[in-house]
Amino acid sequence: MTASVQTGRALEKKNPPGSKSVLSWALVIGFLIAILMFKIWWTGGGRDLILRTVHPFRVTRVDANAGTMTLVHGNHSYVVRCDERCKLFRPSSNYPMEDLGGVLQYLQHGEKLRFPILEQQTTFDTEGGHG
Repeated sequence: MTASVQTGRALEKKNPPGSKSVLSWALVIGFLIAILMFKIWWTGGGRDLILRTVHPFRVTRVDANAGTMTLVHGNHSYVVRCDERCKLFRPSSNYPMEDLGGVLQYLQHGEKLRFPILEQQTTFDTEGGHG
């Protein structure tokens, strides 16, 4: 049985000095670039994309005769005026909309459709057990 022992000089040949520091700097720079790209995406509309796609508005009722539509979004329910555009929506379907205060905005084929909010209700969980 033979054993071989590597000297310090043999180890230096495998990992030249400075290769670890170059790799470390490359990782740090890559991480900083990733953070910068995320920040640019987030401020440029990425946040809106998440809000529209992750938690869309659900249409619960369409009253074409009255020109209104009822929607639910989280713990909020809305009644909006949709007039002739009511036919674009179907009950039990989800739509990415944005609450702009007095109107809900829906983007369809590049056109921004705005629906005035006639009624808005917020429900709260009154059950105990949270502490």
